[in-house]
Amino acid sequence: MNLLKNAIQVGNMSKARLEAFSDGVIAVIITVLVLEIHLPNNHVNPNDLTPVLLSLIPKGISYLISFITITVWWVSHHQLLHIIEKTDRGLLWLNSLFLLFLSFIPFPTSLIGEYPQEFSSILIYAATGVFTSISFTIMKWYCLFKSKLVYQTIPEEILLKSFKKGFISPLLYFSSIIIGYFYPIISFIIFAFIPCYYFIPGLLEKHIIKK
Repeated sequence: MNLLKNAIQVGNMSKARLEAFSDGVIAVIITVLVLEIHLPNNHVNPNDLTPVLLSLIPKGISYLISFITITVWWVSHHQLLHIIEKTDRGLLWLNSLFLLFLSFIPFPTSLIGEYPQEFSSILIYAATGVFTSISFTIMKWYCLFKSKLVYQTIPEEILLKSFKKGFISPLLYFSSIIIGYFYPIISFIIFAFIPCYYFIPGLLEKHIIKK
C-alpha cells in the first residue's frame, strides 16, 4: 500500500498546466458537440426546409442540455482547481479520467437527438452522466481529503458538505435510466434539471466568493 501511495501521491507541481490542458480539452468537446447539428443532406428542397428544420428540434434540445451540462462541469472543475494550492501525480490521472468520460458526451448527445424515444439512447446518455459524475466526485475526494491539496484555511465542514452534494448527480442520472424505460420525456427533464441544480452555488462556492 505504501508503494502504491508513493507512486500516486508524488510531486508538488504547479496547477497551471493542468488548468490549461483541461480547458483545451473542454473547448474541443464543445466544438465537437455543435458539429452534430446539421441538415440530413446538403441539398434540401426549399419546400421541405421547414419540416426538415422542425425535425432537428430534438437535436437542438439535446445540444442545449449537453452544452449547459458541460459548462457546469467546467465551472465546477474551475472552482475545484481554484481552491487547491498544488497538484500531484494522482490528481493528473484522476483529472484525465474525468476528461475521458466528459469527452464522450457528444456521442450520446447526437444519439439521443436522433432517437429521443429509444431507451438505448437514454441509457447511454444517462450512463455517461453517471460515470462523469462519479469520476469528478472521486477527483474531488482526492483533492479535499485523500491528498489534501486544498488550502488549509477552508473549514472541514464546508468541504464535507460540498463533497456530499456531488452524490446527487449520479443518483439522478441513474434514476433517469429506470424512469426512461417507461417515460422517456421525464428522463429529458431530469437531464435538464441536473445542470440547473448545480448552477446554484453551494457553501464552498460562496466561501470562495467571500474570499
